Amino acid sequence: MKPEDKTAVKPAVAPVNAVSPAKEPTYAKAGLTGSGLFDRTERDILEIALEDGKAYTVAQAKAEIKKFKEGM
Repeated sequence: MKPEDKTAVKPAVAPVNAVSPAKEPTYAKAGLTGSGLFDRTERDILEIALEDGKAYTVAQAKAEIKKFKEGM
């Protein structure tokens, strides 16, 4: 049996192709409508446009506001 080579250097960083992109955080409807990210009108739109029990990113919430305003 050959003893392990203790001088072998292992890479400290994972290869680029092995790293998954960071995911944007998601929030429940109540988290978005209760935050200070949106003005009163936008929060009212989110109350109508978002579904209970689903999670949304801030970008998705903004897209829902835009879609709602375009449909008016």
